[in-house]
Amino acid sequence: MSSNVGYNLSSLRDKEDDIFDAIYIDVNILPKNPSAEAFSKADTRSYYIEKISVSKNSTTKNVSFDLKTRQLISRLNKNTELLNKDASAMHSTWSAFYLIKEIVQQIRKTFEDNTLYFRGQSHDWDVLPGALRTNVSEDYANKFDDVYKEFSFEYEEIEYFPLKDNGENFEKRTKQIAKLQHYGLMTPLIDISTSPYVGMFFMAYDDNLEIPVFDILLEKADDDSIFQKVEKTHDNIRLKAQSGAFINFEKLLPQTQTQTKEIKKVPRIVIRFVYDQKAYVSAINTTINEIKDLVKNENRPGIQNLALNDLGKIISKLDDVEYSDQVKKDLFEGLKKDLLQKLKEFEYTDKRIFPDLANYADAIKTQYKVDETSDEYLPSWN
Repeated sequence: MSSNVGYNLSSLRDKEDDIFDAIYIDVNILPKNPSAEAFSKADTRSYYIEKISVSKNSTTKNVSFDLKTRQLISRLNKNTELLNKDASAMHSTWSAFYLIKEIVQQIRKTFEDNTLYFRGQSHDWDVLPGALRTNVSEDYANKFDDVYKEFSFEYEEIEYFPLKDNGENFEKRTKQIAKLQHYGLMTPLIDISTSPYVGMFFMAYDDNLEIPVFDILLEKADDDSIFQKVEKTHDNIRLKAQSGAFINFEKLLPQTQTQTKEIKKVPRIVIRFVYDQKAYVSAINTTINEIKDLVKNENRPGIQNLALNDLGKIISKLDDVEYSDQVKKDLFEGLKKDLLQKLKEFEYTDKRIFPDLANYADAIKTQYKVDETSDEYLPSWN
């Protein structure tokens, strides 16, 4: 029998809109035409940011939060339009890294009485802890307290603290659960960070990006919230390396509530990088029309033939659905490489983010490759 009668964690699975006051920011990105004169030759990125806008999916009812964020995004979008128009050999367009950095700086200024937390995801997934994800049974979620207690019986480094009100023992409990999460157990905790660079790293770290998302979460000092920091210790060194904190869903359970405390909804700014296929098709059609005009007005047969050849290739690209899928894949791969390269310049690498022994060993292994003919280890840079 459960040590906590009424431990109903699964009841929080579909409560995202009740927990977060969300504003969705869509950053539309397009493949960059290497021959376009509008972009700097020194700008080697394979993508460019077309526009930034507030999505219709936003759910916030906080008028002040909504208005201030919309004004901020409107200013940034105007700057984006100017950058795209004025880009030259001397000026390049926004990169994802510097756009996120600028948004974070503007959010800090606009909401200066808030602490900011960050989280990155390679896909536009729901913000849920491991114990509440759709591939995890409700039975596990509702028996998590028993699972945690069982670990304390089996391993002396795990100490069990019962779920009570939001006090000192609750802090100790969260510290123990954070250890379990460190070892890969699905828990009621969501990893977040006080560093935007860590958030960007996790947004780009996955093998495949599909609408990558960068979250900015705001906490007022005088509010009771579901954010929680825990002590950084030698047996959880990732927390320090990742400037880590948590969103703790156990704070939403009745066992932790008191009549004098109310957990308020968390203001959340969701920055989504979206492939704007319609805009890309429009750009291709514009190029087609430009080539047609060139063919019409060009008297030199050689130039006409080259233009007609280019025209045929572009039209085939437009008609090929598989090409459109490949465009999207290549686009996000370019975004990923660009972000990770810039983060590397700021010394945010996998070895820094995952400093514990097992992950450090994995990082070293990826630095070397095996020559299949000789079975000798060769440095990957050879």
